[in-house]
Amino acid sequence: MRGPFWRSGLGCAETCGRPAVSLILRRRASQFPGSRNTLSKYDLPSTPCRTRFAPSPTGYLHLGSIRTALYNYLLARATNGQFVLRLEDTDQSRLVGDAEAKLYEDLRWAKLTYDEGPDIGGPYGPYRQSERLPIYDEHVNRLLKEGKAYRCFCTPKQIDELNAAKTKALEAGHHHDDLKSSNPCFHISAEESEERASKGEKYAVIYKPSPTPLQVDDIVYTKFRNARPESEFIIRKRDGFPTYHLANVVDDHLMKITHVIRGAEWLISTPRHVDLYRAFGWEPPQFAHVGLLVDKNRQKLSKRHDAVHLAWYKQRNIAPEALHNFAALLGWAPKARKEKTDFMTLDDMVNNFHLRFTKGDVMVNLHKLEYLKEKHNVHLISQEPRDEAQVKEYIVRPLETALNGFPMESNSDSTAAVLPLTPEMALQTKAAYDQETGTITDLAYFLEAARFTTLHLWNPTQFVARYRWLLWQPPKSALEDSLRRLVKMDSYEGLTIGEEFLNRIEVVMFIRDIMKSIPEEKWNVDFLSQAIKDMNIKVKRDKASPKENIYSPLQWALIASENGPAVWEQMVFLGREETLIRLDHALEVTKYFETAREGEDIEGLGPQSQ
Repeated sequence: MRGPFWRSGLGCAETCGRPAVSLILRRRASQFPGSRNTLSKYDLPSTPCRTRFAPSPTGYLHLGSIRTALYNYLLARATNGQFVLRLEDTDQSRLVGDAEAKLYEDLRWAKLTYDEGPDIGGPYGPYRQSERLPIYDEHVNRLLKEGKAYRCFCTPKQIDELNAAKTKALEAGHHHDDLKSSNPCFHISAEESEERASKGEKYAVIYKPSPTPLQVDDIVYTKFRNARPESEFIIRKRDGFPTYHLANVVDDHLMKITHVIRGAEWLISTPRHVDLYRAFGWEPPQFAHVGLLVDKNRQKLSKRHDAVHLAWYKQRNIAPEALHNFAALLGWAPKARKEKTDFMTLDDMVNNFHLRFTKGDVMVNLHKLEYLKEKHNVHLISQEPRDEAQVKEYIVRPLETALNGFPMESNSDSTAAVLPLTPEMALQTKAAYDQETGTITDLAYFLEAARFTTLHLWNPTQFVARYRWLLWQPPKSALEDSLRRLVKMDSYEGLTIGEEFLNRIEVVMFIRDIMKSIPEEKWNVDFLSQAIKDMNIKVKRDKASPKENIYSPLQWALIASENGPAVWEQMVFLGREETLIRLDHALEVTKYFETAREGEDIEGLGPQSQ
């Protein structure tokens, strides 16, 4: 903000990037070593707060702007106040045609509902700055009349020359105060200024700042002031539009904004705003400047980072509340809670909100985003009543994509006659998923699978990849590979059940026969779990085979894996008919291997060395 004073216009909205300034902020805040925020500064006010989100339609929403909007939204909701949307569109040359419409769409997607705004109106409108020019003119004229500002009729080229001379003088050691009146228009009389303006001569209006640095009271940085007095700065541009500095001060006052939460890059400019409040005789709102977002290399996130853009999160099926959760934790943490978790719904954030923000830069960790995404997926699946629109968007569609992209695996020629060449869908899966259209027809079936295969996290793609042989019948190759691992890791040759040793074929037959004896009406978790536990009790173990159990061969036969959810949960999910089909397939594969042992060795399964 120490650049050319004639360019101190809107530039960008509060959510846009600025050079990293956290080091400067910490240094200048340290000028007040005796000052510390007390707990009361972080507590929520007892009266309703009016907050605002004031983006510029010169681009689209990004992570920083979503965080700014969220903090202001949470404060308003936590105090039963109002959340205001205002468009700061005074930089007409940089407007993006569809940015305003996209803004409304994105805020609706993010479920950050505002109480007043350009598209819904309100008692303090209009809420689009380009529609408030007469209001700004009124306040600029007041400052002119009171001698707190002056008109500048210089051309941009002349101002370039003046600024270059001023910069050179400062570098040469001239005192800042000696250069306050270097602009020749400063010395034009009020009468001449008024006459030239009335004849249509173009002009900017420049504010005469306080001769001494002004202090800013900030919730995060406590007390802040720049080392030098402020340079003169433009409050009305030659095109008749106000600069950001004037417009945001006038609007915040007239719209009765009580709290301004914005990025720390704006703290350096805030003394100018406080100066304007003082000039108008108004009380400033409470400021809270939150830390800049940086990457793992401590570099400020810029538009070159994909993870900055809101579209990036949408494309990755991040649910709005997962993004809220992620953004909220970038410089803030909830009050102490019984649950030791970062997972929060929007209601949790409102109920636990306070104003203790992190001072300094905030590193963006996308690994936490993946974790929160999966936590919120579990919440979407398990909450009652379900948000059907959210479930369809963030559970059903990604799951359909994963199911449609499942790679069909061909069997090797060795047992082509034993099992189908490509995996068959489980009977229940066929009934719940239309393979021709690639759409889910029975969501409850897949949610039930998610329920018993998931403890805390759920990712549709990983679910299909990990539990594909729950949804499809395991092909020969999958059963073969899993059996090979079972034999190699656990030296599995069979089980001693009671006093009789059963080889691998006999073990599968033993399990299949018991399962066949259980009627459909008893095919439930309670009965099956007891039956399988009774089977396992009969398995004889000794010091040489401590790992022997009925679960491993049963797990292998069901889903071609050594590990998985409880086998009785799987069997209830698959149903009696599907379970018996899989046991028959497992028996055929086992018979093939037992026969093969007498001939050519199969890796890991061949004849035992003599």
